[in-house]
Amino acid sequence: MPAHIEAGPHTLVDMHLLVDPRLTVSAAHSAGQRVRAELMEQFPNTTEVLVNVHAEPAMKEGEEQAAMRPQEEIVEDVASALEESCPLIRRIAHVRCHYLNGSTTLEVEIVVDDDISVLSARKIAQQAQQALLRIHDVSGADVHLELGVSHCRWAVEDCCEGLPMELPQKLVKRAA
Repeated sequence: MPAHIEAGPHTLVDMHLLVDPRLTVSAAHSAGQRVRAELMEQFPNTTEVLVNVHAEPAMKEGEEQAAMRPQEEIVEDVASALEESCPLIRRIAHVRCHYLNGSTTLEVEIVVDDDISVLSARKIAQQAQQALLRIHDVSGADVHLELGVSHCRWAVEDCCEGLPMELPQKLVKRAA
């Protein structure tokens, strides 16, 4: 139940909204906006609604959460691990880190050649997942496949800028 304060003719609401931790930041923000709009509509005398969006329950009094490594460091470890363990990966398209309950889980999108079989792609993804789980503070990893570059957004828009694994120029030219 939201906390509310009445100050003369004004009612202020301060609310905490717990969302699915796998939502994107923009989806969680949108959920908060919808809740705020609904409350403002249902209670027209409310002056302001502040919605605090959280991906996990608030910590209990006296608890402290350990600082997690920055995403930039983890992305470097991901690139190194996959470069060493999975030579058939052509590119890392995206790396998403999720910091929940004091642990780090990953979602990694990789690109492989179009001409490999589905079975081979599955084996590459399994190898990649095993390599990612060997990173010292990663507790879970989901690997998603992009089968080639012709339909991959990053081939045109360099959304992977800064990742150490480079895409061979012949594939960039073919995709453009």
